[in-house]
Amino acid sequence: MKLILAIFLCLAITKSFAKDFCYSFKLEKQNNIELKIKNSSKKNFVTVESLKGEEIFFCTNDSGSYKCSGDDDSGKFSFDSKKMTLTIQFITFGNPDNVTLEVTKHPETKGKSCL
Repeated sequence: MKLILAIFLCLAITKSFAKDFCYSFKLEKQNNIELKIKNSSKKNFVTVESLKGEEIFFCTNDSGSYKCSGDDDSGKFSFDSKKMTLTIQFITFGNPDNVTLEVTKHPETKGKSCL
């Protein structure tokens, strides 16, 4: 019984310290774009924000690997939280994207958006 209580307490503490992270990258002819990755199994979508508006991507979580896709115009990306990698494919906002994307990561500040 003590072991079960200890495991439950450990999981509760770990979840309370989980942070949301923002991933930034630039597309050609675009200002900074942010991916906001929610560290929650209850959330199955992320929002890509830019000055032109927002695109919603629906995601599935498979053991820490998020695979996300939008409609035909918005493309796909996947995020692996264990390897800390972000793979972007076919994301377009009316302009073709660059071949190389530099992605930076920073924690989301509570009460503030990624942008």
